[in-house]
Amino acid sequence: MELVNLLLRSFFLAILLSNVTAHLSRQRREITHSEGCPTPMTKGTTPNLEHIFVGRCLEFQQIHSSRYNCPGARVNCSDAWLKFKEAVVGQDPCNINDNAYDELLDLIPIEFADDMTLFWSGTNKLAHGYAAASPTTSTLEDSMLGYMVNGLNWCSSEGSDQYSSDPCPDQEPDSCTHTSTGVFWASVSTMLAKQASGIATVMVNGSSPWPAFYNGSFFAKYELPNLDPDKVTNVRIVVAHNIGGPINEQCGRGSVKTMEELTAARGLAYTCEGTPRDVQSFQCVENAGHAECQPGTDATGGRVREGKMRKRIRTQTEPASSIS
Repeated sequence: MELVNLLLRSFFLAILLSNVTAHLSRQRREITHSEGCPTPMTKGTTPNLEHIFVGRCLEFQQIHSSRYNCPGARVNCSDAWLKFKEAVVGQDPCNINDNAYDELLDLIPIEFADDMTLFWSGTNKLAHGYAAASPTTSTLEDSMLGYMVNGLNWCSSEGSDQYSSDPCPDQEPDSCTHTSTGVFWASVSTMLAKQASGIATVMVNGSSPWPAFYNGSFFAKYELPNLDPDKVTNVRIVVAHNIGGPINEQCGRGSVKTMEELTAARGLAYTCEGTPRDVQSFQCVENAGHAECQPGTDATGGRVREGKMRKRIRTQTEPASSIS
């Protein structure tokens, strides 16, 4: 029986690795350049931005629409580029209007199926790899809009008719609150949350030295506040831990407890899990020799913590997760 379990696990991990390899070309929020690549990273507008934007727009509709929901009608990529450009060109790069991208968002809405939406905070690599291995889970960067601009940078200057090659200002809480990229990601994050339905999953980092949930995160500012209790049947909170730890955050404790309370306060049902088996199986692709990845080993996160909607008496059916 142990041999059968080992063979089945090896087969499953091989499938995961194949899916992840195929997905690498889609994950672009963190751009790295291979050795010998002549194009350096830039803090200004990404060179050839228009060609990349239009090319990804065409590519997504031609190649990726079989898995990820495209808008109902085919998008004219030249029109999309003009709406994208008009949103910020000639504007103060620190004071972009909150509604600047509305016409672009109307043209290319996000429309995921029930139970498909995956939010992430502090778990970039894990969340995208997990989504790659799961045909029924997608992140913001897997949507058409997210795919088109992921990893890119852009800004203009007041009165200009072009994008700027000078360094784009960083978003600062006091002096530069509405940057070109900041407003874009805030807008699409809000749209992602509003369209979520069924089970909405959020994956946070329980091994980071920083809080798993904090008020300045995109999930706290734009996604959690815009989840619709009439559409979302459950918020599945996944507190992911590194293989081998450390265990710095757990369900029902610290900042995760705050996230649970805020979720319940919005009238949303939730469950909280520490590194569930499906997540751990993906992590073991890169850690196959670790003791936690051997057949018969339980996931590191322990039991599920559940919460009722606020309009009912809020109770937990399980105590906080424990790590054995």
